[in-house]
Amino acid sequence: MIRVGHFITSFADVTLILWSISVYMMDQAQAPPAIQGQTCVACGAAAVLACPTCGDEFYCSQDHIKSPYNSEKHDVVCAWNVRQRQAEQERVGRQEQQQAAGPAVVQDSPLLALGDNLLVHLCGFLRADDLVRLGQVCRALRSVCRDARAWASVHFCASSTSYSSRSEGTRLFQYGVLKIAPALHTMEVPYRWPAVNLLRYTNKVKVFELQYECASGEMVEDWDKKRLFHTLRHYSQSLEVVKLDCLHEMDTLRLIDQMPNVRELYIEGKLVKAYAGCTKVVKSLGLGNTVSKEVAVDFVRANRSTLQSFTVSEYKNRWAYCDERSPLWKELKKCNGLVKMSLMPPLSIINSFPHLRSFSMKDFGDENHAKIKRAFTSSPVIRNLTTLNLQMGYHGHRGLLKVVGTSCVALRELAILFRSSGRMNFVTVHVDVPRDLHVILGGLANLETLTLSVARVPSMVLDGIAQGALPKLTHLRLNSCGVTPQGREALARLREQRSTLQLDAKVSKAYTEHDTCWDWLPERCQEAMCRARSECDEEDPVPDPDSDDGDSGDVDSDGGCGGGFPDSTHFDDFACMLSDSD
Repeated sequence: MIRVGHFITSFADVTLILWSISVYMMDQAQAPPAIQGQTCVACGAAAVLACPTCGDEFYCSQDHIKSPYNSEKHDVVCAWNVRQRQAEQERVGRQEQQQAAGPAVVQDSPLLALGDNLLVHLCGFLRADDLVRLGQVCRALRSVCRDARAWASVHFCASSTSYSSRSEGTRLFQYGVLKIAPALHTMEVPYRWPAVNLLRYTNKVKVFELQYECASGEMVEDWDKKRLFHTLRHYSQSLEVVKLDCLHEMDTLRLIDQMPNVRELYIEGKLVKAYAGCTKVVKSLGLGNTVSKEVAVDFVRANRSTLQSFTVSEYKNRWAYCDERSPLWKELKKCNGLVKMSLMPPLSIINSFPHLRSFSMKDFGDENHAKIKRAFTSSPVIRNLTTLNLQMGYHGHRGLLKVVGTSCVALRELAILFRSSGRMNFVTVHVDVPRDLHVILGGLANLETLTLSVARVPSMVLDGIAQGALPKLTHLRLNSCGVTPQGREALARLREQRSTLQLDAKVSKAYTEHDTCWDWLPERCQEAMCRARSECDEEDPVPDPDSDDGDSGDVDSDGGCGGGFPDSTHFDDFACMLSDSD
């Protein structure tokens, strides 16, 4: 009895084990296996399902096949494959008919006599759509047009435009190009990535260009960084050039640095980093708020042996305003060949750049005047400057201009740029410049170009230049400036008496009174060297804006009058930057 009971117990255990195994095998049979090498076009996960209609697109679940986001793209792919099958069936039918009719008549084309190598070279001058059509002529040309060398110059733009807004022919053709192309020279992708799964097609791309629709300085690459990384890794073995509109993340930069064949990195169309094997060198860096401080430091470090110009193009880029202990300035101080700089550095380290010749100083009028005077009078670098751009702010700063006139004796180009203190009936409010400006700058014996921006230019200054002040001056620019009726007469005299002087002046009525929202601004700078009034402040009065004195038009450089808003003036880069910051 014991043996029988033991046998029964063992038999029950075996039965339970067999039942468990059968249930597991049934589950495995019901679970769809993962498709090797394929990812879901909707989420990028491992694919387990293929499209039941075309079998060409793959998904991780039934929900992603039926989701509204992918329905239009899915229908397009199916339609394309159905047409391809129909075309293949028609081709096979024609071949069978030809075989039944007898041997085909061979027709030799002079084009085929050129040989494959020459044909491939000629294909390098064709667009993608031309290559597709040429490959449809015959099998010989199809073989040539499927050669990777024929596609080595093709620029393909993966448009992010909604498929519902495009014609069916265009949609199908775009898919056809990607399916046929064995290689591409440039893959241009907008920030709103297209619904096409780019990774299913060629991995031979030399130039990858990602264009952000909003490159205003926000960290937009975080929004789809995973997809960006996946795409860069996909092209890593063939990629030679990377072009981005903005770069804030060091992780993205490090990924690009690790690619074996990358030679050049561009930000907003400008070369910012050259890698081993590149024949180009970076001599100029113009950075704005499309890069972070850490990325800017890396760019300076990588190019410090060749860098000659460093500028910050965006006025509101606050990371450039830092002290001499910051990593940015530590790296800049190692750029011994720097000859041009545009930002606001600590003036205490200006002598670290012995070859500096061009300098743009932002917030110059807002800095401590005593420190600026000490730096200007003692620095040999400042005395050797040939180009100087000064942002003066909301006041004339007569004292600071006197320091410039006595210290920067080697200057050839000087730009004095003011900021409007308000808007009155869509008219710029101008800043009064000293009426003896021509005398203050008289020590600049080599000055050739003088630019004034958003300023009220008194007639005495124009008459002084007409009578011989600044004798080497060859170019006078008045950008969005204002003149009084006396100033208009002085402009006419200036043109007559100094005919060799190139005068770019598109000016309007002078307005110098602030509107109510700018009442907090003092009448003049409160620093000691600028507070004292000059002896000619009360002359050449500005007319009442509401009065009709016949001076309603803009005076241009040809002496004519043109109506309109004075912002139609042709600004230089620095003046445009200030206009945006008003």
